[in-house]
Amino acid sequence: MDNVPTEPEELFEYLHENELSDGLPVIPPTDERVADTLATVDRPGGETLMQIPTSFDELTVESLASCAVMAGCRPEYFPAVLAAMEGLAEWPNLRAVMATTSGFCPAVIVNGPARNDLDVNCGTGLFGPGYRANATIGRAVSLAFITVGRVYPGTGTKATHAHPGRYTYCFGEFEEESPWDPLHTDTADLDPDTSAVTVYPAHSPHLLDEGIGPDPDDEDILEGLAHGATESAMGPSTMPGPMLFVLGQDHAGRLGQDYEKQEVKEYLHDHCRWGDDNPLLRSPDDALVMVAGGIGNYSSVIHSMTAAGNDAVTTPIPE
Repeated sequence: MDNVPTEPEELFEYLHENELSDGLPVIPPTDERVADTLATVDRPGGETLMQIPTSFDELTVESLASCAVMAGCRPEYFPAVLAAMEGLAEWPNLRAVMATTSGFCPAVIVNGPARNDLDVNCGTGLFGPGYRANATIGRAVSLAFITVGRVYPGTGTKATHAHPGRYTYCFGEFEEESPWDPLHTDTADLDPDTSAVTVYPAHSPHLLDEGIGPDPDDEDILEGLAHGATESAMGPSTMPGPMLFVLGQDHAGRLGQDYEKQEVKEYLHDHCRWGDDNPLLRSPDDALVMVAGGIGNYSSVIHSMTAAGNDAVTTPIPE
């Protein structure tokens, strides 16, 4: 960013006055801080990553690094931020997600050793505050759309309500508590030990309770997941497409005793539907199943903007 103040208070006011802010204070992207961030990846700062909607101005590696600094990222977080933006560059209709009245936005899901290396929250309260990596990696992506893409309320985006994920939407999978292979082995041909991020066109999480009856069995849990996911689908989520199921530890542990992940995906494909002729998933592969969160008889479903035609994209995090 050129010709902008470097004092924190002045920069904060400048960004706000020019509709380049998410409303929160930022770290000034000084040359030294940006250089330290760029040093974590073997990429030239002037390389163009995409013409970023909704302005379609060029997002470069350096301008993304500036966003990471402003968001509060440590330099070592930047390879994950870069991988997320490279995944988003593959979406055929990214503009629809950012400009829509329905308020979807990219969610960034971290898998592999990077979860622990960067201290990404994969457990209790993972959609909430408290972890720097979750807060700032997701915020860096959001700030790129605001500062370069000009996705500002009322101009670049017409979201009727939006949702808090537009501040930051980053979390990891609790692979150590999963009875199955992790998400990134389903969405890409990657080894479980490969660090990767998956970007997903996400609405807010919808909490799903344990199921039906006072002492539900495994089938009740599956029925509760399918019923809750179907009933909470809205507008752009009612066309067949991907749906992210974030299973809490209790649900995953119980289902993992009797079901392979593919069986869970097949059940959800068969039962997430509006009537007999309107399935919400195109195939079992559209049921994106991961394990995350704390202890408790809850899971979450995160609907996608299926109408835009953007699937989950998984990109390895550069070392």
